[in-house]
Formats: sequence, C-alpha cells, structure tokens
Amino acid sequence: MLSRDLRNVSEWNEDRLTDARLFHRAPFAALMLGVATFWAMRTARLRAVPLDAAYDALCTKLARIGAPRGDSEGPLDYASRLRSAPPLSDRCAVEVQRLFAEYVGLRYARAFPTGEGIAGFARDVYRLRLETRN
Repeated sequence: MLSRDLRNVSEWNEDRLTDARLFHRAPFAALMLGVATFWAMRTARLRAVPLDAAYDALCTKLARIGAPRGDSEGPLDYASRLRSAPPLSDRCAVEVQRLFAEYVGLRYARAFPTGEGIAGFARDVYRLRLETRN
C-alpha cells in the first residue's frame, strides 16, 4: 500500500515537473513567434515602400491631367475607370493599363517582389509622358 502511494506521488511529481517546464517554455516560444512574424512583416514592407512610392507617382501624374484616384479606389478599379472614361490618348492609355497590370503583379501576386521588378516599374513610371485626347 505504501509503495503504491509512493508511486502515485512520484507520477504526480513528474507530471507537475513536465507542466512546469512547458509553462516556462511557452513565453519563450511566444517571443520567438512574435520576432519571426515581425521580421517577415518588416521585410515585406521594406520591399513594398519603393513600389508604393512609384505607384503614388503614377497616381499623381494621372491626377495632374484630370484623372485623380478615388480615396477608396484600388488599382484595378482605378484602371477600369480610366479605361471606360479615358482622358488619355490611345497610346498613353495602353501604357497606363500596362503599368497598372505590372503594379498589381508586383504588389499582390508575390510575397516578396524582386528589386529588379520594382526598379523597372519605377523607371517606367518616371519615363511615362502623359498625353490627353484633343
């Protein structure tokens, strides 16, 4: 009887010890998960900042010729609106639609867009010369 009680106490102590180890490891695991999440989000955001700056430059160019982007208008809606009531010449409209498609591909189709793709998009936006219909 005494040996059975000692065995039960021993098992109970091992369970308590295991629970205590897990309890002390949980904050460390949560901290590591938080650091990994922060790093992944920061890396994606750092790559997206130049891309978003180039997109903002494109939107600014379009606003100067009388086609501003709406506050809640995403790139696909904006491109669609420009296609249906374009103030742009036909040549510029095709180029602007290509730029919007390229932006959507870089920004939303990949988790980490390449630096070359972002640089190419920014270069194309910079070189874009808009012409309106006469």
